[in-house]
Amino acid sequence: MFRAVRSRRGDKGRDDRRLLETLHYFTVQSVTWRTLPAEFGNWNSIWKRFWRLRENGTIDAFF
Repeated sequence: MFRAVRSRRGDKGRDDRRLLETLHYFTVQSVTWRTLPAEFGNWNSIWKRFWRLRENGTIDAFF
């Protein structure tokens, strides 16, 4: 499902599992985007990707 909405620009090696793990951590730990651990990557990049997936309806369709 996530592959269908991948950007034609930028990095093609995004790890969808890592995004889901990050969203799980974000939800369970009840943290802000800025306080995500560095192991998940740059918080702003994660937020932008989440925002794009939410805006085009992918997140709603997934859940």
